[in-house]
Amino acid sequence: MKKPFTPSSIGTDEWSILSSHAKQPNLNLIKSRQWKVQNSDLAFMNAAKSKSYSTTAQKLGAGTYGVVYQVADVTEPTKPLVMKLTKADMNFFNEISALNTLNRTLSSPCVPKLHDWFVVENLPSEGNWGLLSDQVRSRFCKQPQVPFGIMVIEQASGGALSSFYENYLATSSILDSKEKQELVTSIMFQLIFNAAALPESKIVHRDISGTNILIKDGSSLKAKPYFQSGEVLFAVPKNTMCPLLIDYGSANILEIGSSMKTNFRFTTLRYRPPEMIFLSCHPSGKIQPSYTPAADLFSLGLCLLEMNLGNFTSHGTVKYQNHPFLRHKAPESLKTKLSNLIQEIKSYETDPTRDVIFRSWCATLRKGFIDDSEISQLARYLWGMYYELGVPDDSVWPGVEQTYIWKILDETLKERRAKNLPCPSSVGRMFQNCNMPYLSESQLDVILSMLKYDPKNRPSASDLLETEAFDNLRINSQLETILDPSSVWTIAGLPL
Repeated sequence: MKKPFTPSSIGTDEWSILSSHAKQPNLNLIKSRQWKVQNSDLAFMNAAKSKSYSTTAQKLGAGTYGVVYQVADVTEPTKPLVMKLTKADMNFFNEISALNTLNRTLSSPCVPKLHDWFVVENLPSEGNWGLLSDQVRSRFCKQPQVPFGIMVIEQASGGALSSFYENYLATSSILDSKEKQELVTSIMFQLIFNAAALPESKIVHRDISGTNILIKDGSSLKAKPYFQSGEVLFAVPKNTMCPLLIDYGSANILEIGSSMKTNFRFTTLRYRPPEMIFLSCHPSGKIQPSYTPAADLFSLGLCLLEMNLGNFTSHGTVKYQNHPFLRHKAPESLKTKLSNLIQEIKSYETDPTRDVIFRSWCATLRKGFIDDSEISQLARYLWGMYYELGVPDDSVWPGVEQTYIWKILDETLKERRAKNLPCPSSVGRMFQNCNMPYLSESQLDVILSMLKYDPKNRPSASDLLETEAFDNLRINSQLETILDPSSVWTIAGLPL
């Protein structure tokens, strides 16, 4: 195996990357995260051999995923690109693998194009790259033995979907009301189309959020403006925008028609599906921690609400005022009960009278799904979910009454009813107090169906494309009448 290369700085703002040794370890790293990858797939994962990039060291974002900077390929200086620097760990190779797979299938415009990727042991120390390197080292210096992973992808300059309302709906004087409605419909359609395309490529994202969807101009749609799902053909407006779903570090390959058991919830709490919260009290219970395309669909449903209501993290007179769940204030007793639950489950982990399987199950619940740091926000999320979606029972979601979370909420409800205090009911009130003028009734119905408690009752993304919500995008032309079939984004349109 080649030794990791050392990049050389050839100027104050230019970095020449010469080679990579990253191809060899990919298979083992990917298999460790349950990817079902064949040796032949690695041929599509070749890292770039030699490239030079320049930067002004302008940081565009940072988080647990890495640090993102604006860069330019010196051979294509006008192409808008960003460079993401992180550790070359399993998440890095997950993302590279997912993007390679999705870029090969080319079934959706909502996937960012992977320009290059590299693995390096050292970062440059001079000029603008030196400033950038210092920031990256300070974030990832805890694991010095792990090399750095670098990926270069296309840049989306239209902001995150989480800020779409503020950027385009609330303040835009360029678009009139009809144009705003057309734009909302177009982006909603593209995101649901993409949600159907991912599982057809055997990928489940697992971390869909408003900040992981970026908006870019519609240049990629000008040459390819048509969408086909099964036998149905759609066309988006010529001057529309295109959403990009990014950050595939938590993604995994999922066999079609199957689910993937997990020991950790990846999705940010603000977008977390209930099947990652309501988990059975026993390892043999009906509700097990598993990801399916339906989990991504729930998260996407909340993103579509954020697009029309405003940024979920903004605070006005009410904390999280735009989030349908988090804007509700939870009872203090619920927070206390959740804290006590963590201690209770923790005691079960070391209880010698309990069998090993149950103790292991409790450890999984506590470490992977109930986090001490999330207690306050989780209480609000759950209480608001009950208000907006209604209080579930076994008739709505089989097995939910045998989960720790449901039992705690049920106990809280009984206490409050006994004191004649306000409580959520079995009938939800979603959309009753929401002003979303750019969504039609049928589009609201689509979003509500994406937010059903039982993942088995959520429609598939391809089924949603067939609803009247997108009648205005559906065209009667047959594919044969389109001069260039390459101008069509195509999915099989099968319910997965």
